[in-house]
Amino acid sequence: MAQGLAAGLALTLSACGGDPEPRFEEEPSPPPSAVTSSAPAKEAWQEKSDDGAVAFVEHWIDEFNAMRATGDTEPLRALSDRSCESCTASIAYTKEIYSSGGELVTDGWELLQASAPADANSLAPVLGLRVRRSPQVLRESAEAQPQRFKGGDADYTAYLEWKSGGWIMTRLDLA
Repeated sequence: MAQGLAAGLALTLSACGGDPEPRFEEEPSPPPSAVTSSAPAKEAWQEKSDDGAVAFVEHWIDEFNAMRATGDTEPLRALSDRSCESCTASIAYTKEIYSSGGELVTDGWELLQASAPADANSLAPVLGLRVRRSPQVLRESAEAQPQRFKGGDADYTAYLEWKSGGWIMTRLDLA
């Protein structure tokens, strides 16, 4: 029996002897991984470009709407220069309303159109805006009677400036 086992083993080995070594295709090496940065990606409104300036105006309006809905003035204050009289007036008025127990009920402003800045890639662009102002109900204090305003479309001129690595609203005028 040992001879039969040896003969079978020899036959098996000799049958494999003529075959080439098995070849395995090399697995493709993984592509180099993208370089990751620990810095968060910038929002469009944080970019120093004409498109960034327009996106900043949209962001500013979003924060303006949030301020009017909640009474939290700090985010808009951070986006507005102290020299912006209409900005500081809106912030002060909103703070007064909410600290007196009043409220503003509105869907806010919607940016319908923004012109490209007159001077391309300017650090102090001026943009023409068309804004839809939603109807609103205003109570200036807890005891005040509600005042209703229709809303409607209005044109504004926004003056921006690139300061300390970001856009800031320096002036907002009703056109």
